[in-house]
Formats: sequence, C-alpha cells, structure tokens
Amino acid sequence: MRDEAEWRAYFERIGDALPAMVKRMSEIATDPNAKVTQRLTAMELLVRVATGPSNRVADDRDIVAANDARKALLAATPFLQQIIKSTESRDVLSRALELAVHFRMLGRIGSLLDP
Repeated sequence: MRDEAEWRAYFERIGDALPAMVKRMSEIATDPNAKVTQRLTAMELLVRVATGPSNRVADDRDIVAANDARKALLAATPFLQQIIKSTESRDVLSRALELAVHFRMLGRIGSLLDP
C-alpha cells in the first residue's frame, strides 16, 4: 500500500505528463487520417480529463488540462456529429452517442443530437 508521499510523487508525475497527453489526444481527435475508433478513443480520454479528477481535489495543472481538453472536444464536435449521422456500425454509433451525452454534460458544447 502506498503512503501519502508515494501518492504525491505519483500524481506529480501524472501532472507533468498531462499537458502532452491532452495535446496528443487533441491531435488524434481532429486528425482526418486517423481511424474512427482512434478518434473516438482520443475523445473519450479528453472527456475524462475535462471532467477532472474524481479521487482528489483538482490542482492548477488539472484545471488547465481540463480547459485544454474542453477546447479540443469543441474542435472535435463536427467529427462526432458526422459519425452520429453517417455510421452504419452499431458499436461505433453507440460510442459516439455516449460521447455526445458526455459532451452535453460538460455544459460547454451544445447538443449534438439536434438536427
């Protein structure tokens, strides 16, 4: 079991990697050459970052990363709308609709389900 100092060191390392991860996931989420599943996975990770940590108080790095993730999700919205309207795969559509719900819950992006 980890003590408090070990947890602090662990979260420090994660915090250092967070901006780079958000940047890369943003690139993948908006890359027209990426596979649909890769883009959806990137958006799912961005949603997790945008909602912030659930097991501790958010620090300044978390807040900056969450804001960057929300901006990336906003940029990825047209792709998600396209998937919802045009995909024939039930699995892909299910993931896209679930993401649309999360986008809406974040409150910064309007409904993707409206025509």
